[in-house]
Amino acid sequence: MTKKFLFVLAFICLAQISVAQEPDFILFKQAELAWEVARDNLQIKNTLQALKKLADLYLKKQTVTITASPAPIPGLDPRTYYSESPYWWPDSTNPDGPFVRRDGLRYPGRFQEHKKSLIEMYNSVTTLSLAAYFFEDSSFARKARQQLKAWFVDPQTRMAPHLQYAQAVRNKSTGRPFGIIETHRFTRMLPALRLLAASGFWPAQEQQAVTQWFRQFLDWLTQSEFGQKEKMHGNNHSTWWSAQVMAIARFVKDDSLFEEVSHHVQDYLLEKQLIPPGRFPLEEKRTRSLDYVIFNLNAYAMAAQMLFVKKGFDFWHVKNSKGACLADAIQYLLPFLKQPEKWPLKQILPPRTNNVPFLFFYANQQQDSVLFKSFGQLWFSGEDHEQFLAHDPFYFLIDLLYYSKVN
Repeated sequence: MTKKFLFVLAFICLAQISVAQEPDFILFKQAELAWEVARDNLQIKNTLQALKKLADLYLKKQTVTITASPAPIPGLDPRTYYSESPYWWPDSTNPDGPFVRRDGLRYPGRFQEHKKSLIEMYNSVTTLSLAAYFFEDSSFARKARQQLKAWFVDPQTRMAPHLQYAQAVRNKSTGRPFGIIETHRFTRMLPALRLLAASGFWPAQEQQAVTQWFRQFLDWLTQSEFGQKEKMHGNNHSTWWSAQVMAIARFVKDDSLFEEVSHHVQDYLLEKQLIPPGRFPLEEKRTRSLDYVIFNLNAYAMAAQMLFVKKGFDFWHVKNSKGACLADAIQYLLPFLKQPEKWPLKQILPPRTNNVPFLFFYANQQQDSVLFKSFGQLWFSGEDHEQFLAHDPFYFLIDLLYYSKVN
């Protein structure tokens, strides 16, 4: 077991709550060395073995490109991301007319190839970046660099830095602002890219090329009509827009934009969305209301964690004019996570009550051992059922963080 490996585990356990002056990893901050934390920890060893096994598989896989699957839109640039909104279906009374909305039910006949490729790229890059850092292995970094180049840099295959044609609705719209949510996993990939850079196996010139793509995408997110509409829409879409912009701003080192959007989250979204005793009415309207409350809290968790890492700011206890705060939302929701059958609102599919990164970040930041135990009980209670992913590689980090804290 190398010293670097032990340092990494000490770092990710976040044992120290004191604020680093210049945090490096967006969602995580540096901590004092704690050499004994990782020794002889079977759960950590097993988690790392699982990570390495997955990374080894990605070494053998082909590089994913958006251009490999042409969109069904004549004349569309093959580098342009295209998807169709999941909850819109053919109208049985008008087969040739615009699709109609069936909230919470995904239409299996929609075009999904670009979204699948995007998620596969995320899965590959995140897994390989973590493996390159933890195992000090340049082969993992080399494969991650190849994937990054294909998706973000190569002029022949790189994704155009916009989502103008995402979540289209057949016979109705070629793209909608709601499609911006489809890149929400960037909030989890960018910390992994910081780890890839810290591995020493990612040349600065290549880092700059990827960073340039994210600067262009950030400009589109913040300046386009779609971006502005998503920012102000009000529900979980706006929360995830904010989390994405904050994470990308940290990645490209745009501190003023980070501050601007953090105020938007506090002054607009928290005010618009949350009511006592900790409810989100805009999410409660949905046919999968419990899932959407959880999804929204996970977006807030990203924003709250970034604010904590960068500024030492406890966003969880900021109250809006109604007297409600995110900590209230967690306390209100927790009994229903443990007993989802008691959720009083509509939930047409089994809820993903183990999808609770927000509970980890909150319990860890507050050093709340009771909530930390509740997180572990929920987190390991089932499989990860996120669409197209057998296991989100970012969750390896949460697993390691958790095991470092409880052992």
